[in-house]
Amino acid sequence: MASGRWGVSRWAFAAAGAVAAGVVAAGVYSLASGGTDRRDARELTKRLLQACRDGNVEEVSRLLAEGLEADAENGDSGTGLMFASERGHDSVCRRLLESGADPCRRHTVTGMSSIHFAAAHGRAGALELLLSAAGAVDCRASDGATPLHLAAVAGHAVCARRLLAKGAASAARRRDGATPLHLAAHSDNDDVIREVCECGADVDAAMPLTGVTPLMAAARYDCLRAVAQLLANGAQPNARTRPGRAAGAGAGRTALMIAAQHGAASVVPALLRGGAEADGFASDGLRSALVFAARRGHLSVVRQLARGGATVDARNARGSTALMMSCVDGLRESARELVVLGADPSAAESLTGFTPLMYAAALGHSELCSDLLAYGADPEARQVAGGAKPRGQEGGDGAGGGDRGPGQAAEAAGAGPALLPADLTDGPGRGSGGGAVSSLLGGAAAGGTGRTALMWAAARGHETAVRVLVEAGGADVNATDSGGRSALDLVLARARREAESGGPGGRAAGKASSTPSPAPSPSGGGAREAAARGFAGGASAGRDSGLSLRTQDPEAESGGRHASSSSLSLPPSSPLRSAGAPAEGGRGPPRAVGLAVGPSDSPWAAIEQLLRDRGAILGGDLDSLAT
Repeated sequence: MASGRWGVSRWAFAAAGAVAAGVVAAGVYSLASGGTDRRDARELTKRLLQACRDGNVEEVSRLLAEGLEADAENGDSGTGLMFASERGHDSVCRRLLESGADPCRRHTVTGMSSIHFAAAHGRAGALELLLSAAGAVDCRASDGATPLHLAAVAGHAVCARRLLAKGAASAARRRDGATPLHLAAHSDNDDVIREVCECGADVDAAMPLTGVTPLMAAARYDCLRAVAQLLANGAQPNARTRPGRAAGAGAGRTALMIAAQHGAASVVPALLRGGAEADGFASDGLRSALVFAARRGHLSVVRQLARGGATVDARNARGSTALMMSCVDGLRESARELVVLGADPSAAESLTGFTPLMYAAALGHSELCSDLLAYGADPEARQVAGGAKPRGQEGGDGAGGGDRGPGQAAEAAGAGPALLPADLTDGPGRGSGGGAVSSLLGGAAAGGTGRTALMWAAARGHETAVRVLVEAGGADVNATDSGGRSALDLVLARARREAESGGPGGRAAGKASSTPSPAPSPSGGGAREAAARGFAGGASAGRDSGLSLRTQDPEAESGGRHASSSSLSLPPSSPLRSAGAPAEGGRGPPRAVGLAVGPSDSPWAAIEQLLRDRGAILGGDLDSLAT
């Protein structure tokens, strides 16, 4: 019995084990079957999408018949209807739509629908099918673009016409505020512009933040057909960009100014014929289309503007001309073109009295100085606030006038704040730029009306410009300003000031000081105080015939190369020598300004030598000179 019972038990355990194994095996089979089904589904979806790309309507129909969804996607690749719409497979689009595909279903990444894809690629047949099945025409992509936006930027006029016929909004805006007209104008698609305008679109619709209109967008990219079509549909040629933070320095610009700024020469005549104001200025009152073109070096635009009626010597709010601003930037070609077109090379700025030659000289544009002299610029014209005076009519404006900086006298007389010509934030990015002019008209150059171009070049330390004015222009080296100072006086006073302040020329024992040169007061008291203190003592005794100086070549320095040193000899009568020379047989403290041992970055000694070689003398008492 025991053995029998044991035998039954063994049989029972074996049977139970077999059942359990069967159950486990069934579960494993079920899981494997599910994984296989998912893999098969992904494979079928890939085949459907490929068939839609290829336009294989038979394969698409077979896969749909097997139960595959019409809007099946493989990750973020898009649906089959999107692929078929993009490629213009009308029969595939029709079959998918019959199977329930949604024409407004959005792509998971771009937010574009099948209607977007068809419009963007100019698939008019597919677009017609999609629009017939769609519940909405103006479905939006992730950036807010409608299908009409995409048709406009791509230039598909037929698609744009069909979208508009189905009720697409011609004034729809993307998130950045652009309308279909903006995009069509930007892409020079005049046919789309015509279609959209015929449906009543606002031809002068402006971007919300900047105020840019479609005409401005077309002018910016030199789109002549778009400009002509917009003007034919009533676009305002003198509409202006809006002031505000987003517009920045571009506030108050017209389409003509924008075209000039960016060198869009072909649209300039069309804009002028369409009524654009040739001599208008931006909101800052400083920049016209001619100024924009000249300062960017767009000579063809400069010529087009002059031929179209622009006044070559038109003056801005501070009385500056395009030639003056070109001279500020050292733009020789622009200056030459303006003079050829009739610009006056001796005209004076109303607010400061600066002439083009004075700006070129004061900012060290020596080659431009040579050009202006060849064009007939007067080297003896005097800088007088309210307008420079020609030679022989200088007169005096009192000792007090000599201590005012350029523009300060006009401001005191009620002419308003002295706007620097450097307040042009979109300059060409080359030449002296705004910083140099701010320094020129600010502290470093404050000190006198009645100056000539030579005086400004000398006072600013531009040796090459001084040489050009003296040798090529025959400038009078002994002419004096309204304060009685000659070019030599200004050089010596500036050298003394830098020596006392530890400025660019004030080196002690060959070591440069980092202390900036202080700006003189309007009364010139700081300069007179520096002159009264006198130089520090000399570094070494000079020979009887003069002191040997070490100076740097400013041209080599400006070129980024190591400056070479040259030796100059000052005559015993030089104030630089007499003011700083040590007592006979003795040694003094380190010498400053041009008298330092070794190379110096100060050009004052070289300019003094140059002026003295041509007979320059002091115009006033050195101890009372102001800078």
